[in-house]
Formats: sequence, structure tokens, C-alpha cells
Amino acid sequence: MSVFKTGLLMAVLTVLLVLTGGILGGETGLVFAFALAVVFNLGSYWFSDKIVLSIHRGQAPELYSIVECLTQKASLLMPRVYIVPTDHPAIHKRITRLEAMATSRH
Repeated sequence: MSVFKTGLLMAVLTVLLVLTGGILGGETGLVFAFALAVVFNLGSYWFSDKIVLSIHRGQAPELYSIVECLTQKASLLMPRVYIVPTDHPAIHKRITRLEAMATSRH
């Protein structure tokens, strides 16, 4: 259900952007706005994990476990895209480190 809602939201935002481009720039604005919407949608799809993690900057370590779970699921579909290096620390060690960083800032 959440995939449907996300797709619907992206479609509505695309339509709004394209309509605004058409109103402001005519046919050229329409084409430009559509191209911009495609870039935004692809960028948010492929880089959403990095965007969320960079917004929170270690303030929400539970997000790292969510992203790791999602990358494990994605690795079943695309095995070579989200492979974690073998020398990468285990998730509980990373969370402990992030929590220590968060408490040292306060």
C-alpha cells in the first residue's frame, strides 16, 4: 500500500510541476518542467537513503538499521548494487558509535 501511495504522490507532484511549467513557459516550459520532474523523481528514488541519512547526520541511529534492512532486501533483487564491504563494521557496532557521537555533542 505504501508503494502505491508513494507512486501516487510522485505522480501528483509531477503533474503539478508540469502544469506550472506549462502555465509559466508555454510548451517549452512544459517540456522543461517534465524533464525536471523526471530528474527529481529518479534522484529521489535512487538516492533517498543517502538523503535521509544526511539530513539526520547520526541523530537517529535507528535509521541506519532500517536502511541496512532495506539494502539487504534490495540485494536479493540487485545483488551487486548494495553490497556492504566485508571490512565494514557490524550494524550494532555502527549504532553504538553513532550513539556515542550523539551523546558527545550534547
